[in-house]
Amino acid sequence: MIVSFCFNGFMFSPVQHQSTLWVRAAELARALGYAQENSVSRIYRSNADEFTPDMTQVIEITAQSRNSSSQKIVDGRCRIFSLRGCHLLAMFARTPVAKEFRKWCLDVIEKYGEQFPIDHPVTLNDAPISPEQRTYVTTSLEVARVANRKHGQVLRDIERLRVILPDTKAPEFEAARRTDAKGNSLRYYLLTPYALALLDVGQGKSALRWKGDRLQSAPFQINSMQTEDSSHVAV
Repeated sequence: MIVSFCFNGFMFSPVQHQSTLWVRAAELARALGYAQENSVSRIYRSNADEFTPDMTQVIEITAQSRNSSSQKIVDGRCRIFSLRGCHLLAMFARTPVAKEFRKWCLDVIEKYGEQFPIDHPVTLNDAPISPEQRTYVTTSLEVARVANRKHGQVLRDIERLRVILPDTKAPEFEAARRTDAKGNSLRYYLLTPYALALLDVGQGKSALRWKGDRLQSAPFQINSMQTEDSSHVAV
């Protein structure tokens, strides 16, 4: 089973460890808005005495610990954090989204426990997402990053597709909001496999490999987003 979850427009690719899902330090840094991926490691080293083995560990990433057949997670040793570990580290973070991220972690912990279980496909919306329902595998922000394009260009491509596609296909592109480093609310889209298949990511090997991996991705996700057609934040 493949699992993904999203915070503020960033789609995590968690790893399996001790029958639960953990977040890699590099991805935690990106979700918190740090430009340098080793920022989380520096924060951890400065406060290591406050973390327990249930919050963070260093493991060897292998094909068995990857949360899919995806090759985007490179084999090797890396530091990982449980949800409670993510929350504690975010307590020391000073980025604009750190407070929102801490709330997101607590919402997940409150509903599902300290560590997100692998064997139960769930969402923090009102009901589980089944394979027959829509599932989001990436965002327009990630497409722009992988394709080395401006996000505005990807948004324009999506708007053109939404105009020409049948109305029944419009939900394949889910409009959402995110907060940037300056505290501004910006629009982006959550994308289903169908939506991603229609978007151009270029002809580079790494981009095409990424697209192929995403197209095989999760039957469910946890989202933290403000959708444009609703008044609630789903986490």
